[in-house]
Amino acid sequence: MGDFGTKLYTASLQPLENEALFQYYYRLLPRERRRKTDRMRNPVVRRESLGAGVLLCLALADFGICSGPEGPADGRSLRLKEAKDGKPYLEDYPELHFNLSHSAGRVLCILSEAECGCDAEKIHLKNADSLLRCLSSAEADWIREVSGQERILRFTRLWTLKESYVKAVGKGLQIPLNSFEVRMKPEKDSACGHPSDPSLLPVQGGDAFRLRELSAPEGYCFSCCWKTGDPGFSAKELDLTSGGEIRGKRADILPEIQ
Repeated sequence: MGDFGTKLYTASLQPLENEALFQYYYRLLPRERRRKTDRMRNPVVRRESLGAGVLLCLALADFGICSGPEGPADGRSLRLKEAKDGKPYLEDYPELHFNLSHSAGRVLCILSEAECGCDAEKIHLKNADSLLRCLSSAEADWIREVSGQERILRFTRLWTLKESYVKAVGKGLQIPLNSFEVRMKPEKDSACGHPSDPSLLPVQGGDAFRLRELSAPEGYCFSCCWKTGDPGFSAKELDLTSGGEIRGKRADILPEIQ
């Protein structure tokens, strides 16, 4: 897997509102993911849990290591485990890292030979000011430069980037969000999701990681993070409506980045 690089996949969860399609995918999930989905009682949360598992299976199939007898979505042979820090991994492919995120009907999956993380957030009205204490002073100042909807947008962009990093490191909230700093590029301030490369001012080894914002549907922010030294990055959108068909096209909303 020396030239695998880092790959990010995204999909809409709207097709899973169809109960027949939901049950089709549910039957093909790895046992651990089915159990996790079973614990969810809210229908929306169940679709998010199942959709994240489906996207992982399709992403692995796109790489050629997960495609059972019933097609690329057939992940029943996969064995998912959790490390001591709670980060999931593939028991039969420990050299391959992955991370999942979902928000308001969208799901992300990142695969890499390096440690990686991703985060998707729906931009919505909330009191961003009350959460500024979670940021560094420079990050908070960058957000306070603007007001209204633009302030909410900046906060969401920054939040997804920081979440991506702590998920890549694998220590979650054990790493205070104000213990490292993301420095945004001024020319990228205008729109959430325009591909950019914010820099990371590390406290906890973050100099070994790379951040990237990604183009996203209107009203969302997508970000990812992976350990540097990986040979490349690409992004693709998959269609769950087809029952697991991988169409192999570049996503219009997530242009491939070489």
